[in-house]
Amino acid sequence: MSKVIFIPSGTSYTIPSDFIPTQPFSFECVGGGQSGKAVNNAGNSAGIGGGYAKIIALPGIAQGSVYAIQIGAGGTGSLGNGGDTWLDSTSTVLAAGGGSGTTQAGTTLYTGGLGGTGFYSRVSTNGNGGGGGGAAGLNGNGTGGGTASATVAGAGGTGDNGSGGTSGSAATSGAAAGVGGNGSEWTATAGGTAGSGGGGGGGFNVTNVNGANGGSHGAGGGGAGIASGVAGTSGNGIAGIIVFTYVPGYIQNLTATLSSSGTISKTVTKTLAATQNNTGTLTRAMTRALSATQSFSGTLTKTTTRALSATLSMSGSITRVITKVFTATLKMVGTLTSHSTQVVQYQAAISTTAGYQGAMVAKADYAAPIATTASYQARVIN
Repeated sequence: MSKVIFIPSGTSYTIPSDFIPTQPFSFECVGGGQSGKAVNNAGNSAGIGGGYAKIIALPGIAQGSVYAIQIGAGGTGSLGNGGDTWLDSTSTVLAAGGGSGTTQAGTTLYTGGLGGTGFYSRVSTNGNGGGGGGAAGLNGNGTGGGTASATVAGAGGTGDNGSGGTSGSAATSGAAAGVGGNGSEWTATAGGTAGSGGGGGGGFNVTNVNGANGGSHGAGGGGAGIASGVAGTSGNGIAGIIVFTYVPGYIQNLTATLSSSGTISKTVTKTLAATQNNTGTLTRAMTRALSATQSFSGTLTKTTTRALSATLSMSGSITRVITKVFTATLKMVGTLTSHSTQVVQYQAAISTTAGYQGAMVAKADYAAPIATTASYQARVIN
């Protein structure tokens, strides 16, 4: 989501710490409006609205960059020109003040509305003022103020091609001139609205001779009415503004050594280049890509499923109980040598007819230690 910052005053501006230069941004400027005319024995025209300029690129811009700025002041007095509004330099982005005649700079440019022409009668020595011009804005030029006649004063023009502040009403014999409406095309992230103002209404003859001020920002003031050759007060122009819009974010470069003592529970998604020293019990549920050296002092508990290829060695005594049933014909010729001490229990059912040199009991249990070297010649016949 974009962040919108209003810059209504000052001589410099520092780029915020959450600004990312690779993301879209813009600077928009509105120039100050011109004041209306107030001259005796003449038709009093109204002030011209301030211009509009925008840029969407600024080489070298970064967090903390500081730029010189100027906010165009509104004109005062009789046809006081509005001030130019610019950032960085007058050739980077500049919106001309109403009546200043300055060449604007930027990628998108619009002009303020012209002030309406006043009327003066040399016969009656009365006159009506013209309406102030509306300020230009992001949607287009400001509209011009209304022209006065012998019977009516001029109303102000609207700001921003009709999308900004409303026009100030013309004065009449029964009502004073209306102030131009304030623009509200932008909404600041910190709160509040701003935009290009509408022009002030012109003053009327005999009564309500004063012209009205323009609206915020940048609108022109209304021209003064004249009664019996004496002019009233003209409306003032209104100061301009700079609007900075950007997509915020954060840039951080981290190189860290993490040391933990105690019990830590985390659910984290991180990419780390770190050395970790842990003392205590570490419990983590993490998704992590690590390039790390890890040393542990304490108790490490793991549940692991592993395929092992191992060499097993055993020392000690082995005792076996074996139950076997044999039906066999045994023939042995040769020498049987045994060098072992082993306890063997046999339960065997032997169905044989055998000839032995020795004592043998069929269907018997044997539990005998053997540690001999013996020679046997035996024939066993089923």
